[in-house]
Amino acid sequence: MIRRVVFFGASVTAQHYNQQGEATGYAAYLGAMLDEACGGGLEIHQHGMVGSHFDTAACMCLRDIADLLGPETLLVSEWHSTTLPVFSRPALKFYYDTLAASGAAVLNLVLPMKSAQQAERRNIQQTRSAQGPRCFQRNLYREDLDLDACIRDDQHTTPFGGRAYAEIIFRDIMEILEQGRGPQDPGESRSFQDAERVYPPLSWQPADGVFHPGDRFLLQLPANRRRLVQVFAKIQKGPETARLAIRHGSQAWLQDTWSKYSYYRNPWTSFAPLTPELALPEGEAAELEIAVSPEIPDYRQLAEAGSKALEFMLGRNVKTTALEISGGLYMRGTGDFSVRILRGGKAA
Repeated sequence: MIRRVVFFGASVTAQHYNQQGEATGYAAYLGAMLDEACGGGLEIHQHGMVGSHFDTAACMCLRDIADLLGPETLLVSEWHSTTLPVFSRPALKFYYDTLAASGAAVLNLVLPMKSAQQAERRNIQQTRSAQGPRCFQRNLYREDLDLDACIRDDQHTTPFGGRAYAEIIFRDIMEILEQGRGPQDPGESRSFQDAERVYPPLSWQPADGVFHPGDRFLLQLPANRRRLVQVFAKIQKGPETARLAIRHGSQAWLQDTWSKYSYYRNPWTSFAPLTPELALPEGEAAELEIAVSPEIPDYRQLAEAGSKALEFMLGRNVKTTALEISGGLYMRGTGDFSVRILRGGKAA
């Protein structure tokens, strides 16, 4: 019996309320609707990550909701409204294998993008192939929705849109709760179970707080075969975020944590790479240093011409160099690692 609903997705799932206090996100409406329908007896959790994509954020952040998964959980999974038209097959296989092993039921939400109405994106066909007795899919492209009224930009909902989406999804959730069955999305499918490689190993270490120039993270990685590794974190993103200096031996890289899509400082956490993808040598332990740089990036140069981000930044005297991390550091591509945090050159 399902007693828990977890909304898990990107920025459309993260939406809450606008500045006028109106609910804009479908999850905000559904929380109230389900609470009323179930008399408060249903656990409801909302985990939305702004500016994040399925191939990294969804798979890595499964660990964040691991204690919420299980046979008593319905995971409402929403990743189709991001800019990725195709999902990584290894990532999909890892994701659905993990959910199946937990026993959780899944409702995939295919939420529309105005820019993708003319041709069905391959990621819809991929998740369609995951459908089964405990995995359902609601494709809102098939619904009679006025997308100009529902969507304020390319995919984020207006108050009207959030309510319209919620009414459709509410019926699906109640059918799953009461009858154990849910919607199936007919059409072409593309299997991911034959992925030619496995999703890279994942590991995590705690790191939380606001970090300033002079602060460093020293990551010790175990000896292993040659591998590609990348470090991610949940950070507060916006037009003014830190530039990072990464070192491994004699090699050095710069990484900007700024999002070209953010023209205001997000009140929600975004999932972002802290390093580029790095090739580490075979058979030896490695140390990575990630330092918060005092250098202020040229945000105007990073922004896309004609974008809201550029318009916003042209009127700003940018001076922020802080990095705000929530939770910890995620490593893709290696086993357990350790991290030592130095604040202004001193161990934290």
